[in-house]
Amino acid sequence: MGEDEATLLEAVKGKNRPGLDRAEAIEKLCQNGKTQSEIAKLTGLSDVYISHLRTMLTLAPKVRQRLAGLVIHKDACYSLANATRKVFV
Repeated sequence: MGEDEATLLEAVKGKNRPGLDRAEAIEKLCQNGKTQSEIAKLTGLSDVYISHLRTMLTLAPKVRQRLAGLVIHKDACYSLANATRKVFV
């Protein structure tokens, strides 16, 4: 049984929660049929904010392990994801 939508939305909104937790909550909501725009509206966050958090899921597993449990700004998520793509492409 998966987490309910309200719990996942609260996880996305939690600015003091680890970035990966927030990104995983966004992904679960998307898998349940929500768009990033819908998630943004439901959480009061911008589409860009949601997109930047979600980019954490594109990080290499070792990078994700190192970031696990860290509260990280959404712009840092985006920068890390883009930097690792440039390095490993």
